[in-house]
Amino acid sequence: MRKIFASIFAVTLAASALYALHPVYAASAGDLVKCPDFSSVYFLANDGKRYVFPNEHIYKSWYPDFDAVKTISCADLGLLPLGSRVMYQPGTSLVKIPSDPSVFVVEDNEIVREIPDEATAIALFGNDWSDRVDDVSEAFWPSFIKGEPLVSKEVPEGTILEDNLSKLFRVRNDGTAIEVDSSLTVDQELVLKEHAIHIDDIESRMGVTIALTQVDNTTATTVLTQIEDELETVHVEQEDEVEVEDILEVEDVEDAEVSADDEVAENTSGTGSGDVADGTDESINSDVSGDTENVDSSVSGNESTDRGSSDNSGDSGSSDGSGD
Repeated sequence: MRKIFASIFAVTLAASALYALHPVYAASAGDLVKCPDFSSVYFLANDGKRYVFPNEHIYKSWYPDFDAVKTISCADLGLLPLGSRVMYQPGTSLVKIPSDPSVFVVEDNEIVREIPDEATAIALFGNDWSDRVDDVSEAFWPSFIKGEPLVSKEVPEGTILEDNLSKLFRVRNDGTAIEVDSSLTVDQELVLKEHAIHIDDIESRMGVTIALTQVDNTTATTVLTQIEDELETVHVEQEDEVEVEDILEVEDVEDAEVSADDEVAENTSGTGSGDVADGTDESINSDVSGDTENVDSSVSGNESTDRGSSDNSGDSGSSDGSGD
C-alpha cells in the first residue's frame, strides 16, 4: 500500500512539475491563435469562430509582431468553426491584383476605391506611395467591395494622420478627421504610426485644409471600437455570443524555444500550409503574389471629375466607422 501511495504521489508531483514548467492559459474571444503543426494564424471572434489572416501584410495592418499569438493544440483548433478571412485595416495599405495595373485604397467595410492617376497617389501618400502597395491574390479579390473612384482633392475615409504633437487622427467620410490616439494600446499605436501621414504634408500636396476634431478618451474609445470591429469581420448580437471554453494554450519544448514570430517566419518562403481543419485556408506568408516594383507607372491615367474638396470643416459629431 505504501508503494502504491508513493507511486501515485510521485506521478502527481511529476505532473505538477510539468505544469509549472509549461503553464497553460485559456484562449478567449479577441485572441490570436495557431497550432504547432501549421503556420496559419487566426483571430478568435465573439461568435466563437476563427478568422484566418490570408497573408502577413494583412496581419501587419493590425499587429506589429507575432508576440501575442497563442499556440493551442491542433485538436482544439480543429474544433473551432471557421469564419471568413480577416481584411486589411482601413487606411494602412493600397492594393492591386497582378493582372490589373489599377491601384486602390482600402476603406471601411471592405470597400476599395481606385486611385485615378499617379499624381493623385503622390498627392495623397508622397513620392514613395508605391511602397504601400500590396499585390493580392486574384482569388482573394472578390472579398472586397468595389466603390466609386476617388475624386480630386478627396482624402480617403480611414486615412491615418499625425499632427505636430504626434497625435493620431482618422479621416471620416465627410473629409474631417477625429482623434483616436488617446485610447490606443501600445501595439495599436505602433501600427497606426507606421502608416500615418503628417497632416502638413498631405494638406500641402493636396491643396486642402483638413478639420481636426480632438475628443475625450470616451469618444476616442468609441471610434477605436468601430475600427476594431473591422477586425472581427462579423456583427454579433450579445445574445448570440458564444462562450469559448476549454481551449488551452500549449507550450511544449519546441514551442518554448521558438517564438511565434520566428515560427511564422520559417513558413513565409512558400505558399504555406493549409488550415488544420479542412486544409483550405491560406497560411500567413510574405510571398504575396506578384510584385510592386513597377506600380509607379501602373495607375490608370484617366482623370475623374471633381466631386468636391475634403477641406470642409466638421464638428465633434459621431464618427464614421464600420461595423467591423
